[in-house]
Amino acid sequence: MLLAPLIVWLVAVPLDRGLGATSRGAPEPACAAATEIPQVNQLFQRTMHDMWHRSPTFRRQIARLAADSSLVVTINPWPGIVASRNRARTSFVRKNLTLVRADVQVRLLDTSTFVETIAHELEHVLEQLDEVDLTRSVDRQGVRATGSLSRSAEFETERARKVGEIVALEYRASTSSPESCPGRPQ
Repeated sequence: MLLAPLIVWLVAVPLDRGLGATSRGAPEPACAAATEIPQVNQLFQRTMHDMWHRSPTFRRQIARLAADSSLVVTINPWPGIVASRNRARTSFVRKNLTLVRADVQVRLLDTSTFVETIAHELEHVLEQLDEVDLTRSVDRQGVRATGSLSRSAEFETERARKVGEIVALEYRASTSSPESCPGRPQ
């Protein structure tokens, strides 16, 4: 995860979008928030929708993001071929010390790994909303630096790791059938 002055690709939209009415006035299913609160690339929309139905932890993450209408979160594929073992990266933009943008870039992964990775990265966004000082927490509180602190700092947290694992377990264990949801992306 990269910190200021970095850019993050997770995007939140106003609460009524994805949680209220469509442009035609018909009610939109609540699960639409999974792909509209963070603005999600079309490649990932179906899996994100299914995560909404299968994981209560993921729904709580989306609700937290929706509660901050000034935050924009985007989720897009990691561009090009990158010589890195990382599955994803998140960059953040702050304005006057306030988090205004989070951009998540994720590799094309199998569904199980993708589910865990997205939940993990969204938890990094929530850590920033919670104003976790990662630089001060290095080597304590489950935080470790994975890059040079003098350049663009990269961190990994036990909190994000655990949440990713929980969402992946909930997703696999669910008996929900999101395929029949009328809001499921095609």
